[in-house]
Amino acid sequence: MILKKTLRKKLDTAALVLWSKIIRQKGICEICGATKTDTNDLILTAHHIVSRSWSAGRYEIDNGCCICWNCHSLEKAVPEQFQAMIMDAIGEVRLYVLQEKYKRIQKISVCELQLICENLKAKLKRLK
Repeated sequence: MILKKTLRKKLDTAALVLWSKIIRQKGICEICGATKTDTNDLILTAHHIVSRSWSAGRYEIDNGCCICWNCHSLEKAVPEQFQAMIMDAIGEVRLYVLQEKYKRIQKISVCELQLICENLKAKLKRLK
């Protein structure tokens, strides 16, 4: 049982790292439009539009947006403003569709996690 939990955690972490890399491949903050260049120290992050605690959308690419650290820091500091900025960036309809699609708990098996990792690796490879 402990081995299975450890494997699940490793696969979950691997899948989230791959998911984040794919989202950050966009290379631009979807809120403020900032881009990474050789002359700035912009840090781009991946943000789950529908919280990753709702496991149904945890590894789904359409549930992510690429945002700079400055914009992402508003999530904790001014959550209402941050949510409004996300809605402005992706649109009210997309937000609603994602919430309807992913706002549920879904049990994901270790085998499914392995497949998710493989699929995310393939997507990342295609992007590079």
